[in-house]
Amino acid sequence: MYKNLTLLGILTGLMFASLPIKSEPTNAVPDLVRGNNAFAFDLYGKLKSRDGNLFFSPLSISTSLGMAYAGARGETEKQMAQTLHFGTNQNQLHAQFSQLLSDFDEKGLEKLLRNSTPEDAQIANAIYVQKGQPLSQGFQNIVTQSYHAFVKQVDFRTEKVSACKEINEWVSDKTSGKIREIVQPRDLDDLTQIALVNTVHFKGGWMFRFYPASTTQQPFTIAQGESKDVRMMHKNEGFPYYQDEDLQATELFYTEGQFSMLILLPRKQDGLKALEAKLSAETLMHLTSGMRGRHVDVFIPKFKLSFGAELSECLKTMGMQKAFSAHDADFSGMDGARDLHISAVFHKAVADVNEDGTEAAASSVHMMSNGMDLDPPPTFRADHPFIFLIRERKSGSILFMGRVIDPTK
Repeated sequence: MYKNLTLLGILTGLMFASLPIKSEPTNAVPDLVRGNNAFAFDLYGKLKSRDGNLFFSPLSISTSLGMAYAGARGETEKQMAQTLHFGTNQNQLHAQFSQLLSDFDEKGLEKLLRNSTPEDAQIANAIYVQKGQPLSQGFQNIVTQSYHAFVKQVDFRTEKVSACKEINEWVSDKTSGKIREIVQPRDLDDLTQIALVNTVHFKGGWMFRFYPASTTQQPFTIAQGESKDVRMMHKNEGFPYYQDEDLQATELFYTEGQFSMLILLPRKQDGLKALEAKLSAETLMHLTSGMRGRHVDVFIPKFKLSFGAELSECLKTMGMQKAFSAHDADFSGMDGARDLHISAVFHKAVADVNEDGTEAAASSVHMMSNGMDLDPPPTFRADHPFIFLIRERKSGSILFMGRVIDPTK
């Protein structure tokens, strides 16, 4: 009998897998970040055809799928590695994830010890397993040691409501209540055996705070010829800045400078599709390396985003067909049998951007100019659709990525 794996994402992703592998020390986290960021742009390319605002956590999805990858074998493993830009050396990959997650944990502990949490990013993983479903010891070692995952037995067959409630309460706790529900009883069936859950929660105050008194009602162009009045924040300050004939970009730092929001603004009000067409990890690297610190007159709207999607069809079109096939999937690294496949990948993300900063459930440039600009400060007026990323600046990890087409929705 074929059995289901369910992946749940909350500002992150969910998945199922198992595999006996030892962790190997490595300093190759940059390789993992490059792969995760490449996956982020690939996924954005698939999601951009959807209407309206868009917001997701590529790091969350990659992390949950990383746990599933630990149990993948054969062609299933090869397809996942290619789609997710994972290295084929599983020992090294899981060690890299372990190092990346430990970095976040250690930085969070440092802030706690200083009794200061102006900006904070927390990543958490959990695996819920059907009672009686075996997991290999090797797979359990990987997910608990490399991914710091919490493992719990539940009854998906006769206690679906209770199992969903337990998962949702864990997610709500890890996202400080920003995401209260990721899975419902109808999302599970009698074949559900494992649910891999990951959450990424970020909260950061601006290094240069926007003053509420400077926020005014201004028009935002939704589409050609259509606009809405929105609450537009304003700040004239030193920021990294880039411009060319097609776009402007600026980077707003959170309090301690570890994280930032990078905003990509097309020059043309209807230029979002053209910008999306050339968006890639290489484009981002070129853009950020060309940034220079200078005073910028910044206008950006206040906005709240909520985005949810089931990503299995999207991931199939990206090359992960076998993982979702009841007949062809091979996750024998989880339990020693070939009866598990991924049935669903649920992802949900929310963001709240205001004068204080951002709450979302990741080339060195100068932050400011030391002297007077020879030219007048450029105006960065985000009054039409734009793309934004929340990044961890040292590693370059993209925690969240999205676009704002209508700040009022």
